[in-house]
Amino acid sequence: MSRLAARLADFAAGPIPVRELRATFRGWRFVLLFTGAQALSLFVLWMTALAMEQDGMPGSAIGQATFGILVTVQAGLIALLVPGFAGTSIVRERDKSTLELLSTTTIRPWEIVWGQLMAAMGYVAVYLFAGLPLMALPFWYGGLSGWEPVAAYGGLFLFALVVAMWGVYASAVSQTVARAVGMSYVFIFVVGFPVGGVLTEVIDRAMRGRNDISEILRAVTQHAGIFACDAAYAFAAPFAFLFILAVNRLKPWGSNRSTALRIYGLFFIPAATGVLLWNFNHFLGPRDLSERYMSLYSWWIFVSFTGMLFSFFAADLPLEGIRLFKLLDRLRGPLLPLRLFAPGARRGWVFTLGVTAAVLAAGGALATATLGFDARNPDSALWLVALVAFAPVVFGCGLCLWLSTLPLPAALARGFAGFLMIAVPVGSAVWQFAATGGYPDDEALSWGTPGYLCYPWVLYKVFYATAWPGSGVHVMPKVGLATPVWVPFVAFHYGLGVVMSAVGWIADALRESARRAAVARPAPPAPEPAA
Repeated sequence: MSRLAARLADFAAGPIPVRELRATFRGWRFVLLFTGAQALSLFVLWMTALAMEQDGMPGSAIGQATFGILVTVQAGLIALLVPGFAGTSIVRERDKSTLELLSTTTIRPWEIVWGQLMAAMGYVAVYLFAGLPLMALPFWYGGLSGWEPVAAYGGLFLFALVVAMWGVYASAVSQTVARAVGMSYVFIFVVGFPVGGVLTEVIDRAMRGRNDISEILRAVTQHAGIFACDAAYAFAAPFAFLFILAVNRLKPWGSNRSTALRIYGLFFIPAATGVLLWNFNHFLGPRDLSERYMSLYSWWIFVSFTGMLFSFFAADLPLEGIRLFKLLDRLRGPLLPLRLFAPGARRGWVFTLGVTAAVLAAGGALATATLGFDARNPDSALWLVALVAFAPVVFGCGLCLWLSTLPLPAALARGFAGFLMIAVPVGSAVWQFAATGGYPDDEALSWGTPGYLCYPWVLYKVFYATAWPGSGVHVMPKVGLATPVWVPFVAFHYGLGVVMSAVGWIADALRESARRAAVARPAPPAPEPAA
């Protein structure tokens, strides 16, 4: 038991967080920032309560409003203080040339990232626990049940963990302190402003006597299980992704940087679609027909676009170094399926297509049975919608695999692939507007306008006109006189996808064989020293 406790203590507070926190807590800047933040929180809280008392508001309304203000102020202070601490954690080591020394020790890259993250969270924990006495003011006025501080501090802690993880990631990928700090605060401005605006509106309505906070607490209580699942997934998905990316940036050349991301993708796609489907079924259920159908259509769109994003696995770099070739050679016999998680563009192509196809087939059947149970011909409609939804994934995987074999940098190849995957539907819609003066409707389309390449529109028409009638009269658009609109769409994406996949597959196999031969070739003997 003592050994387990020691390991848990090392995991939570190893040598890196202990060193970082000692250096931080001994400085005068921490004392000034810490004291100033608590004083500011108390001042804002007290002045707001005093102003609402003078306006004659009831005590319960004052308690709820001051509680919301306190949580908002603490979240704002976390957003201001944590990026500056976490965003300089790793890049500072690189600046001082101590990161190379760490890499020569037995500390692994993930332990460096985890240690810096725990150091940032120790900073946050001290601040949050020191602010607990401020909760006495809202409870003094009343209107709270007692669980609000637990939920609020849990949410603040998770928010701080995501902010700190982004800061550590920015520090890992940056070469200068200024760039790392800038990246850390950009995330706060992009994410924090919308969330802060919603919180400000809720608090403003509470200060005007409206019971928005009570309604929110009542809704959370009624749907506690699903809200907890949503919050856990919304936290875990970006946190794990950023953690993996930060660790990959600290790995030496020739290390395996693909397996962790592919394992993440294997869990992310089914889990994300499952969470979406659970929410749709929970909040809609057997109620409004059009809402259920639109939710099911959104599910198909999400799976297809997620598969297109993961098609960048097909743009992976070829294997580098003898270590990775030896790792691949060990995956034989019953371990052969594990090759899908090994680095390499061809294996990334197979991985993305296999996972997306499985989710579209199995998840699509479950989604249809849950939300489209009253559809006409659900089986044939299911496979037609899946065929259309899978088409851009095949196109994206083939494009990424082909571009990965060209003499281009990996970042440039992926950027060009992303541009083309976006340009096809967007350019199709722009062309349709220019040719006809409007977006495609239910009338027949002309062969001269490639509006049928605009993917969301095609899937929408296939979804409603073929699979899910009932909310109105929908006619499947035709190209020419008799060809359904999805036929040229499928022919274009599958045709180009298969051609580019074949070319890319052959080129990637030849490139990997050449690199394997170069690695296996013995090094030339060193010249003998002159006598």
